[in-house]
Amino acid sequence: ADSPVTSTHTSIEEGEEAPMPESGSGGGGGTRLCLLDVLKADLVGKCWPPHLVLRGFQVSHRIQRVLNESIQEVEVELLNADVWTDKQIESISKQFANKTLLIKSTECFAGRTFRTFAQNSLHIPNVGTIQFHGRPSLCRPFQGDGTDLAQILRNCSAITRLELVYCSCVSVGKETSINENLIRALENCTALTHLDLHGNKCADSRLAGVISSLKGLRHLDLSNNKVDASWLGSLAECTALTHLNLNGTRIGCGSQHWNLQSLGTCTALQHLSLRRMNFNEDGIRSLTSALGLFPQLARLELGYFNVGADGQAPLEELLDECVSTRLTYLHLEFQRLDREQSTSLVRALQEKKSVHDRALAWLSIHDTQLGKEGVEQLASALRGSQVLRYLKLSSSLFGAGDAVRHLALALAECPCLVELDLSWNNLEKRGEGGVQLLVSQLEPLARCTALNTLHLLKNGITAEGKATLSGVLDTRRTHLNLEGNPCVNLDAQ
Repeated sequence: ADSPVTSTHTSIEEGEEAPMPESGSGGGGGTRLCLLDVLKADLVGKCWPPHLVLRGFQVSHRIQRVLNESIQEVEVELLNADVWTDKQIESISKQFANKTLLIKSTECFAGRTFRTFAQNSLHIPNVGTIQFHGRPSLCRPFQGDGTDLAQILRNCSAITRLELVYCSCVSVGKETSINENLIRALENCTALTHLDLHGNKCADSRLAGVISSLKGLRHLDLSNNKVDASWLGSLAECTALTHLNLNGTRIGCGSQHWNLQSLGTCTALQHLSLRRMNFNEDGIRSLTSALGLFPQLARLELGYFNVGADGQAPLEELLDECVSTRLTYLHLEFQRLDREQSTSLVRALQEKKSVHDRALAWLSIHDTQLGKEGVEQLASALRGSQVLRYLKLSSSLFGAGDAVRHLALALAECPCLVELDLSWNNLEKRGEGGVQLLVSQLEPLARCTALNTLHLLKNGITAEGKATLSGVLDTRRTHLNLEGNPCVNLDAQ
């Protein structure tokens, strides 16, 4: 009880414990405090992290006596099991009047719980963040007609962060137009700096107009919406943007397709994500021209590149442009990559490594089909990098054979490498010659003293392969992630 609390649980109900992911929204490095631990230890006046988590509201009457001035943000998770009353919501306003509230839910709120909260949200003026996340994998998007959600936004217009993820109440009708109530409510949220609307399939251009009016917006996620190139002009008015995610949109469709240069007014942009975009030759040229317009761009995520022989030259120019910028994080997904294009990629990486202040710290290459020669070239390009911290080569080493050892030898000379992902590479396979244990070629990684995580998901690794890995690597220092392999299934049995 005398030491600071560093709980990893969020539940406040007696006897219940639930794992808590790290938070990036609270102060103090994202450390959270679980109320249950506070109540059990009676830590009045102790040193606490600045982020308090309330899962539900069953013990609201016990909070007042343990609140500490060091708590800056209080997270309230709405649960369908809760029955909220006017008095409870009024209690929130009084007890947390000088705290920033984070209201979140991952459940379907179309009923009484959500409506009661919406009707009384006027009493909670200090909401800083609203997170309503649906769960598409379980076919449970966040439900409702948008009326209650719009009422919350009107009453909590001072919010700075809004996340409406897979919310069926955002888009309505076959034309995926945005809910009228929601449009009017968003117009009042002028303090927004972070807006996440991914997964809503919205194609309504009125939303683009609202977004363009949010002059303080820094983070914008429109991934998996039916956004086309006609939106780019509106997005260009958000000149404060530092993070822009357009994954899985339709920027390449329509009469204004691939007009990425129009985003040149966003000179503060640091992170641009354009994955699942199916880039053609025109898209590559447009992106190449646009990259030089973002002087602060440090992180770039691209894919897929659907180019044939005619697209080789534009692709080389794009990779050269990546070399000339100050990118420190590069993610590439290729639908097809022939030998010459692979050579262009490796040459660009070699040139980039030669300029120390432009070298990559994070490199993610997915589905590139590098082959043996490509892996050997890549190993040569990365050998001895003094800044490389993260490398992902998932679904990229098929046919590499003994070139995997060349890669391991090269990475052994990267003193800062802390995480390596070689998933989906079939590193243990059976053929006419018996079992081929490519994992044994990873032995040089034992010399990577900084390496703390090695991901080897879906590689067909059996108990024999796992034993080989344990024999060549120091598993006390390096955590092996072997999910999806036969050896894990056997352990579970």
